[in-house]
Amino acid sequence: MHLGSVNPKRSDIPSFPISHKLIGQKARVKMEDEREGKSPTHPQKTKEDIMHYIGIDISKDSFTYSIVNHSGKIVKQETVPFTRKSLQNFISLLKSLKPVCIGIESTGPYHHLLSVNLRKHGFKPRIINPLLIKNFHKATSLRKTKTDKIDSKIIADFMRSHGRELPDTTTPKLKPIAREREKLARENARLQNQIRQELHSLFPEIQNINLKSKRILTFLSHFPSAGKIRKNREKARKIWRRIFKTRGAKPCITIEEIISLADKSIGIDDPVKEKLLTILTHRLLSVREEMENLSSLLEEIIQKECAEKLRILCSIPGINKTLAIYFICETEGKNFKTWKNLIAYAGIDPSVTQSGKYEGKSRISKIGNPHLRRTLYLMSMSCILQNSALKAYYLKKREHLAPKQAIIATASKLARIIYTLLQKKCYFQPSPP
Repeated sequence: MHLGSVNPKRSDIPSFPISHKLIGQKARVKMEDEREGKSPTHPQKTKEDIMHYIGIDISKDSFTYSIVNHSGKIVKQETVPFTRKSLQNFISLLKSLKPVCIGIESTGPYHHLLSVNLRKHGFKPRIINPLLIKNFHKATSLRKTKTDKIDSKIIADFMRSHGRELPDTTTPKLKPIAREREKLARENARLQNQIRQELHSLFPEIQNINLKSKRILTFLSHFPSAGKIRKNREKARKIWRRIFKTRGAKPCITIEEIISLADKSIGIDDPVKEKLLTILTHRLLSVREEMENLSSLLEEIIQKECAEKLRILCSIPGINKTLAIYFICETEGKNFKTWKNLIAYAGIDPSVTQSGKYEGKSRISKIGNPHLRRTLYLMSMSCILQNSALKAYYLKKREHLAPKQAIIATASKLARIIYTLLQKKCYFQPSPP
């Protein structure tokens, strides 16, 4: 040992344990364990260490999955067709890998089949908004290559980073029925407009007749033009009496008035247009019947499962049963933590663009459920007419906002009221003047 040495060698210090391979605290602990005859200790693995993350990208006839471990390493990748045997093999694989965290990108109607099959076997897949996956990919990679395997790997990585934050989503059963009825309502409006266009040529004097009446439509299916009524007056009177002999609302026009208008009509005689109008009236009657069936089905289910929620919504002046049912269907299975989450889900939350001294115009984001946004908009318009509290709020907003912007602001206020009432399970009570 050299006393003048600034950095003495380890071999010169007699009490220092010599180790060429293990250095530091872990080495000392291991050497002490070996001297005492103990086996070296290993940290116990947590649930996250043995968790497997599965990302599934779905197409019409097949799906591609990627399985990654807690460190992000790919365990397996495969494209599987939608067959019974393939689904059984995939579910058996998942059971052998438990615990698993499964993420499926929402793909309209195509993810529903796999999601239901996984839930039958005890798994809880998370349905992920494609916009989240897109933004996650942009944040983690600059590459634009896109394949099914790459997409499934991105979904798996997203689940590894954010899977625990995603809520468990149930398969909706009311929403598809409500949206089908909404499609039929749009078809109903389109057919009414087309019938009026055809009447403009065949019988322009009654083109503004009430087409909401089922009896009027039935009469038009028999006599689609003024010329046909002129040629068959007695038959027209007979069919009219047969249609209107049962109890119901009185017609807005009498058969004698129709015959009088037909005698003076300038409408043309066109067999092709007459046939087309007959087809359109039959189709409109069929659409109305389907709408009634779907409405009855929705009301029956909601009365069994969400009767209290329906009563709370209908307690607000201006919200009728139809709008309340639409709201319940579009928020089915959603547990919003705050009213802000409800507003964001509807896409009526403000979107502000600001950078430095620049401040852009404030608009609603429209990133959300467009059907719920439409429902809230219709609700707010009705409440402005029938609800004194919301009407006062709307008039106050109109002092500095355009009419449509004020309606959106009222819709946001209405969403806050609805959220509070549903959370507290109480009915609407207008504040005293």
